[in-house]
Amino acid sequence: MAARRISVDLNDFRNAANEIEKYLSFMASNMNKADSNISVLKQAGWHGIDAEEFIKAWKRLFGEQSTYSSMRKVLQSYIRYLRYVANRYESAQNYAKELAAKL
Repeated sequence: MAARRISVDLNDFRNAANEIEKYLSFMASNMNKADSNISVLKQAGWHGIDAEEFIKAWKRLFGEQSTYSSMRKVLQSYIRYLRYVANRYESAQNYAKELAAKL
């Protein structure tokens, strides 16, 4: 039976987590800018049924059950998972090195 080898670059997991984190920050920044622009429009005199309906719909984007909120939660969970996996692989690699050193 041929020897099997698993090759894992821990940095791939960590880099992916960092990139997702950057994306979440980028999205949050853009959402906050858009929210500020809507506030400016409102203060500048944007009124009426269309304004009210748009603002209600916009506020729903930040609600606990919104797609945006769900996306953030899923991606934050994935970040935690990627970091967990990286740490577990690192522990397994260190343990394998310790065992090999004892041979």
